[in-house]
Amino acid sequence: MSQYIAFHASLRQPNLDLAALGPLFRTELFRPVGIAGAFGQASIVEGYGLEPYVDDRRTRSRLSPLQSLRPEDGRHRAYLRFLEEGGTTTFRLDMFETAHMDYPLTVLDAPTLSEDVLTSLSNELRGPGSVVRLYGTFALCVSGVEAPDTLNAFRAGVTSHQPQDKAITFRLILSISIGQRANGGKDVYLSVFSESDVWLGCAQALGGRIGPMEAEANLARFALLTRLSCSGADIVSTHLACPSPLFLRERERIENAFGTQITAW
Repeated sequence: MSQYIAFHASLRQPNLDLAALGPLFRTELFRPVGIAGAFGQASIVEGYGLEPYVDDRRTRSRLSPLQSLRPEDGRHRAYLRFLEEGGTTTFRLDMFETAHMDYPLTVLDAPTLSEDVLTSLSNELRGPGSVVRLYGTFALCVSGVEAPDTLNAFRAGVTSHQPQDKAITFRLILSISIGQRANGGKDVYLSVFSESDVWLGCAQALGGRIGPMEAEANLARFALLTRLSCSGADIVSTHLACPSPLFLRERERIENAFGTQITAW
């Protein structure tokens, strides 16, 4: 069974309005570095940290840069070629991503996106079925660590909880999706998704560097980001998905962190 936690919201919008993501560009908890808009098989992208996006789509389709922001940029064109041509595995890192020397997480050395990208990308995406994914780094709370790298965490190592399997796999800490349903419905869906266990007090994530206090702080930050992502929006419904037994073991704690923001599980 998959290990993840995801906040889902249905927003009443006649058209896909990326302004809902605006508050995520104005918080110290999350640093946007890459965004991708998809309509059918086409993708319009801006920024970096997009290797998880290409990996998730499982195809090396043509990636078009957001021309209104980047008419000529050799560095970014080289980056897009890296994404289009490279083979992806769960152990592959982004071109500007490095593994930390002391604990199992990765950091991303890439520029922060400007909020202007939301308006530019909105002008490019039309029609039902459009989906936008936002990637960035997270201000992670880690025990005994005061290094600024923890404020720039991109992926965290997840240790298998099967006794016979001690392998560590890097999983994306956080991504945000917003899209319009392909059937042309009037509602827009928004999701804040994580495959990491840095939110759990029982997981001893990052090799034990995230204990109950750190997990509590990280979960509170996760819940705050979900509130920011919906601030000002007309919310139809919300629900939380965390099907793994590891997450369900802390269901009461997770419910308390999100409070009345969650209408269903």
